[in-house]
Amino acid sequence: MKMGADIYKAKYKFLLGSISQEQFDFIDDVIYRSDDGTYVLSGEHYLELTGKKEELEKRYNTGLNSILQVFKEETKNGKKHLTFRIFE
Repeated sequence: MKMGADIYKAKYKFLLGSISQEQFDFIDDVIYRSDDGTYVLSGEHYLELTGKKEELEKRYNTGLNSILQVFKEETKNGKKHLTFRIFE
């Protein structure tokens, strides 16, 4: 009997240094997280977030420039998606 699974090699790249608890809460609340703890951000969702930046900064009481800049670079201005993990 064959098992229906695929195997992928993951390669991690450093994207951003320490983030505050408020910035973590923002990521955890607004970006989809799969069962294995991987966050998935589509280019379209990135573009939506940039349109709500001021509202989100007020809600989470923190600056989001550094995080959104990384998302911008990694999604190629919203043309691609980004999958990432957060390590402590």
